Amino acid sequence: MGSDWRERLLTDLAGDDGRARLQARETLAAIGEPALDLLVGLLDSPEPRLRWEAAKALAEIPEPAAIPGLVALLGGGRSDIGWLAAVALINLGTRSVPHVLLALTQNENAGSKPFCKSAHHVLHDLAARNGVLRDILEPVLVALEDSAPDVGVIAAQAEKALAALRALHEG
Repeated sequence: MGSDWRERLLTDLAGDDGRARLQARETLAAIGEPALDLLVGLLDSPEPRLRWEAAKALAEIPEPAAIPGLVALLGGGRSDIGWLAAVALINLGTRSVPHVLLALTQNENAGSKPFCKSAHHVLHDLAARNGVLRDILEPVLVALEDSAPDVGVIAAQAEKALAALRALHEG
């Protein structure tokens, strides 16, 4: 692929042709790490379609550099994009957990229903795979499940879970 591959794939990704978008997204996912900067940059695009396509492609590329951009999409205005970001974070595995917890302690959207729903999806799915993580995350999950989420309670539980993860890491 020549040096203009990025431009061509970006043009296809932004276009109206669904088949061309699918092919561009699949190609970017297949390229993997060399396409990471382009895809992570698209997570901040003002165009919802580009954010969606980037999140969808990143769900196929297990690169931790994408985690901060994906976490930022969890509380975005479009639930479909937030859900794709959650799927990508789940695919990245447990290394996503501290980033999601940190966002719950700092993010002004942490009390929004879309953010809580997407964060819950990530944490719940990852906790289901690991008993120790499940025990650490259970209070956070309960706080996120509240019908009227309290940002302060969520942040406090997320901070406790971060501290427990740090303690495990420090041994």
